[in-house]
Amino acid sequence: MTCASPAHLKQFGTPKVPLDLLNHNCLIYCLGNRVYDNWEFQQKNRLCKIQVNSNRLCNDGDIIRRWVAAGRGIAYKSQLDMSTDLKLSHAVEILSPYRTQTELFMVCPNRKSVSTAGYAAQ
Repeated sequence: MTCASPAHLKQFGTPKVPLDLLNHNCLIYCLGNRVYDNWEFQQKNRLCKIQVNSNRLCNDGDIIRRWVAAGRGIAYKSQLDMSTDLKLSHAVEILSPYRTQTELFMVCPNRKSVSTAGYAAQ
């Protein structure tokens, strides 16, 4: 999902289509040498890929979540990561007519800790 704080949207406006993100500060996640600045959106059978701009880059998803809540920009996050902020109205979903896909990593102490449902999610 794509999200931002109500304060950020009030100050900078709400993107209506993915291309509008080119006029916004987007909060970019990185992992290792990979920078996640190419965001994909799908509506019906159309796929739109946007390379977003940012003044912030971080390898910690929770910091990006905090930046969203603090009004620092727009993020491309999983609903799971943003659920508390969405419930508390610290963040709102934007571009909801467009489907997004984010990666989710699961960390377990050992293979015995993974349930059957965990394996099915792979």
